[in-house]
Amino acid sequence: RPSSGQATGERPSSGQARPQPGFDTAPPRGTPPPGMTRPPPSNRPDQGGKPADVTGPGTDGWGQAPVSPGDPKWKSFCPFYRDGRSLKVCNNNGECVLPAGANARPECKCNAGGIPPKCITSTMLAGLTEEHKNQAEGMGKVIQYEKQLAQTCQSKTDFLCPTATWVHQGKAGTCQRSAAGCANVTSAANVQAGGPATKCASSSERYCLSTGCISKGAECATRRPCPATTPLRCSDGSCAANMAACPTPVVVCAQQACSDGLRCAKDAADCNQLGAKHDGCAVGLLPCPQSKERPLCVAPADINSKCPDITGCPSGQKRCGTLRSSNGQSKIDRNTGQVQAKCAASCNTKVAAAQGQKPTSTSIAHTQGAKSQQNLMSETGLQLGKISMPSSAKPVGGGSSVNVVVRPVADSDLQFGAFQAVHASGTLMGPAVTIEPDTELDLGGEALEVDLVVVEESAAASPAACALAVSTMAVVSVSDAQDPAAPLLWVGNCGVGEVTSTGCSCKANVTQCCSSFAVVDWQTQLQLDQVNSPSAQGPSSSPSNIEASSACSHLPSAALAAAATLLALMVAL
Repeated sequence: RPSSGQATGERPSSGQARPQPGFDTAPPRGTPPPGMTRPPPSNRPDQGGKPADVTGPGTDGWGQAPVSPGDPKWKSFCPFYRDGRSLKVCNNNGECVLPAGANARPECKCNAGGIPPKCITSTMLAGLTEEHKNQAEGMGKVIQYEKQLAQTCQSKTDFLCPTATWVHQGKAGTCQRSAAGCANVTSAANVQAGGPATKCASSSERYCLSTGCISKGAECATRRPCPATTPLRCSDGSCAANMAACPTPVVVCAQQACSDGLRCAKDAADCNQLGAKHDGCAVGLLPCPQSKERPLCVAPADINSKCPDITGCPSGQKRCGTLRSSNGQSKIDRNTGQVQAKCAASCNTKVAAAQGQKPTSTSIAHTQGAKSQQNLMSETGLQLGKISMPSSAKPVGGGSSVNVVVRPVADSDLQFGAFQAVHASGTLMGPAVTIEPDTELDLGGEALEVDLVVVEESAAASPAACALAVSTMAVVSVSDAQDPAAPLLWVGNCGVGEVTSTGCSCKANVTQCCSSFAVVDWQTQLQLDQVNSPSAQGPSSSPSNIEASSACSHLPSAALAAAATLLALMVAL
């Protein structure tokens, strides 16, 4: 991850091999990258080892053909239980079976005491139910705080001082330029040192300056990005036109000041781990003017020297996505090992309107027996996605109603968390969202539909271009977007979606709920991993964290080395 002051999105150069020659476009579909025994997401049981070209209306609820019991790969779609970073099919407490029927889906036949669909025990169910409840309550507190801030404060970048022991007398309920404005010198030092004012009684909770203690499964409120007129976030957490205009900070940090203006860390990534979330750029960095689609940030002195390399576009032009071949594949530059950027003086109007936009937080009140839908809208009224809950969805263990909270993933999680590789490479195709039910959820053998916009000019050129582009994409999920070591897991191939605001969207049917989701140009990211890995010396020492299994399992390092060796033999033959 970038060190303090390093550009977010800048490629590390140490130990990186030169790209393989001849890769001005992605290799042919079906070419397995290092560490993969087969090219995801082509290990769907209906594809016979070749990626689908297009999925869409007319297919069954998976967005793919029905599973054939004669194909052994159907077991890769069995329900699994996520135990930290370990994934257990049927919780290792039952057998995965394929019922008879034209549209049958794998299910778990649980051992005695196992509770469908994942064969968890009653004790595990009680724990999961409490965990979901606490996470949903935490997210609810954050959403309520954000609503109060919007109603109370004139500026979106302000901080609304809460009622807390670290807040100076008389400041609670007031709007300040940052959290630092809520504290006095004594309380600021207490917060900086992680003192009693910011301690939680339970180890399963995290302290957020805006809301107090919430479940670690929930994320703290996100600081809004600095506006174009004052684009630099100062060390006190406020926004200014430049460093000279920044006020004297309440807390002086030896290394990295966090976006809340009160806490210090080794670097911006560690600030994010502390819960100091931000959209836009970290303290002391500015966004590259070429890239509005995602914040690629550099030190102010490096705007002219580094931004053209990081964004792929020269000064004075805008990045409008990636260049794609006639088959929909993103082109890869053989010299840089990056996707080739599509640059122009200005981007397509629809795409430009969606660049940098995030959906506002919302919730879905679902009752079993009726399909529930919720459009994901930006503050400007632009539709960025749609979530559809199947009528069969119900709480595990009884009941019929569930409340599902949907929140956007913070830019700091995209820059420094689980999505950092796809964010830096440009294969993240649009906004990422976290979907969290207030209880353990059983989809009842059907699928959750996730439809998210693709913010890219090449894909939006025409319906045919969209169909070709999304054929290379997939929806991925991660259990904890903040965790940089958490693997991204393939959950479904993209089909052409129904959201038309940008001219293209990806819809995938998800059979495991719930976590953080995003659309990724999956095949291109795998090819980038291949091109940028020192394959002549073995697998990459720092590959992207996307994993290769429709069952959401991932390969150990020994298997990665063996698979890379197998690939070299295949190429030689």
